[in-house]
Amino acid sequence: MLFLLACALSAVNFVAAVEDTRFEVTGGNRIAGDGRIVGGSPASDGQWPWQVAIYTSLSQENYTFTCGGSLISKNYVLSAAHCFNRPNITGILLRIGVHGLTNPSSNTVERYTNSYRIHEDYNASTYKTDVSLIYFNDIVTYNSYIQPISLPAATVTVSGGESCVISGFGETNGTGQSIAQLRYANVDIIDTTTCNNWYSADNITVTNDQICAGFEAGGIDTCQGDSGGPLACRVSNSSDSPYVIQGITSFGVGCALARRPGVYTSIQSYVDWIVQHTISETGERIPLISDPGNGAMYHGLAVYSWLWLLGLHRCVQLIVE
Repeated sequence: MLFLLACALSAVNFVAAVEDTRFEVTGGNRIAGDGRIVGGSPASDGQWPWQVAIYTSLSQENYTFTCGGSLISKNYVLSAAHCFNRPNITGILLRIGVHGLTNPSSNTVERYTNSYRIHEDYNASTYKTDVSLIYFNDIVTYNSYIQPISLPAATVTVSGGESCVISGFGETNGTGQSIAQLRYANVDIIDTTTCNNWYSADNITVTNDQICAGFEAGGIDTCQGDSGGPLACRVSNSSDSPYVIQGITSFGVGCALARRPGVYTSIQSYVDWIVQHTISETGERIPLISDPGNGAMYHGLAVYSWLWLLGLHRCVQLIVE
């Protein structure tokens, strides 16, 4: 009886700990090429410590830079499904804490894996459900240069006019710079109705599980090589408020064109899927974070109950064993 009570309390603690951690291709995706964060600025080392560079191999020997990603736990990276929607991927190299592609600093760690999951409903024609998870077994140690970005709880949403940050890699063309340095820029969230009006001429429909971000005049945008990277937004209007990942760089028409903003997979629509396919496989607690002014600390009652039951289920497994 005492053991069962301890297990139940452990299950509660298991849930409670969640709150503690804190292209240019027309109509296509923004997969690796010679592009960059258009209109952005060079990032300083450790400024965006969740940024990951993803390389893929078709031979387990030669790895090619493919996409960006975001560290969300000690052994999971979040990215776009279209980054892996290709045959014969035999290996994945993750560079975490990376600041430059061609000359990684001593703060960069590398992890090799061949374990990834594309959302089962991903549609390569419409880029719907453009989300993927990459798992690596050898966990990373958090420091000033390597930190996870939290997932948003249900209370943390974005709306038109809100400013968020995009980040990614790529050569700065025409400058003679040989190091592909991480770059970032601020973009505004554009409401779905306005975005669909702008994209109607291209027969593109942006849905509620996608986010548009950029500017009506263009000039700042994600581009080739930025796919899979984060759209990071602060939890509140406060300048010291923590960032959460609200979007994954998915697709766009051209780069930085007027009335053609970048389109991002909305994380809010897939938090349950992400939680299900991370905690259930490894026990690692993916941090959810909420608006401190709201008081709701979890992503809805459904996830809270699911996590508690998962912790209790593990206790039952121990008894059986």
